[in-house]
Amino acid sequence: MSESEVVRDDEISLRELVMTLISAWKVLVAGSLVGLAIGAAAWFVQGYKGEMTNYVRLGGLNVVTWNALVAGFPGVSAANLEVADGKETNTRALAMMGVPAWWKANVVPAYVLSKNDIKDLAGISKDDLDAASNSIQRISVKVSGRSRNEVKSLAEEVESFIRKSALYLTLKSQINAYEQRIDQRPAQLKELIAKTENEMVFLGKRVVALESLRREYPDQKGAAFSQVMDPKDSAAKFLPLNTQLVAAKNDLNVAQEQLVRARSELGEIEVLRKFTDKAIGLLGSNSDGFVLESALQTELRELAKQVSAENRDGQLAVAKIQSDLDTAMVQRGKLFEGHPQIVVTRPGLGLPLGLGLMGGLMFGVLAIFIRNSLQR
Repeated sequence: MSESEVVRDDEISLRELVMTLISAWKVLVAGSLVGLAIGAAAWFVQGYKGEMTNYVRLGGLNVVTWNALVAGFPGVSAANLEVADGKETNTRALAMMGVPAWWKANVVPAYVLSKNDIKDLAGISKDDLDAASNSIQRISVKVSGRSRNEVKSLAEEVESFIRKSALYLTLKSQINAYEQRIDQRPAQLKELIAKTENEMVFLGKRVVALESLRREYPDQKGAAFSQVMDPKDSAAKFLPLNTQLVAAKNDLNVAQEQLVRARSELGEIEVLRKFTDKAIGLLGSNSDGFVLESALQTELRELAKQVSAENRDGQLAVAKIQSDLDTAMVQRGKLFEGHPQIVVTRPGLGLPLGLGLMGGLMFGVLAIFIRNSLQR
């Protein structure tokens, strides 16, 4: 047999391919049915998809703050999961939100100004432009579930979690700032007080010396010196005695004021320390921001009762803490405007069935060719 005859025997014409597929039509039908069944199953498992839009209060959130909150959300979710109430929706939502990648993929902020808007605002100032481009207008959350009710429940869980956890993380950050101030500031103030007290001794001696000189040389009092000059400058000794005396007394008064302010701040920190000790204990007991804020308000009211009306430093510390709690509640507790908008949809059945049918046919064709090659 020649080489050309061998090649012709190995070649398969288009007619033979078509006849082979027609003769094995049952395999193609079976593959198509299997593909359709897989497509229908995939469509059913895919379930419903929902998108919730939460509008942020004007000026309530910027990109830096949002990124910091998103970094802390998975940790809060993991802590909540340990004490979950057992509801399937609640547990699934917490497990879902405990994954950092989920936040990047499904929670998308939209800014007040987009790149297209910036082109139309050439006349706006740079500061206003930067503030608007960094301010978040709304936050979109994407979720999926087996039913419409499940999607709505998941979306509401996420919205509630964002509000509670944003407030919790803000309060936690504030308490950490209090703790840092308590650890570092007293040592700085004590050093400042020691230096100021030492400086006041020298200033007092300078005032006494100048008073003595003025009595000793009464004719050298001179008139008020109109030129501004630093009393510590080497040329200051040539100023009239009255001018030098006024400058020395002024330095002494400034030092006394600085000393009073430093001691006053130490008094504030002592009151702040009592509050912070209680607050740190409350941080570990509950990660719900609203529950934590209520507990902190209760502790602050009890602390205010212990501070006498004569203790102005303590009263000032209580007022500052109250202001911080109120600010956190306004900025984070009331983060969103009104009720969120939730849109629930279900993907069409055509695409999954079409893909399943194509996959089933391709599998059937492949199975026919493999069977025929094995029978040769």
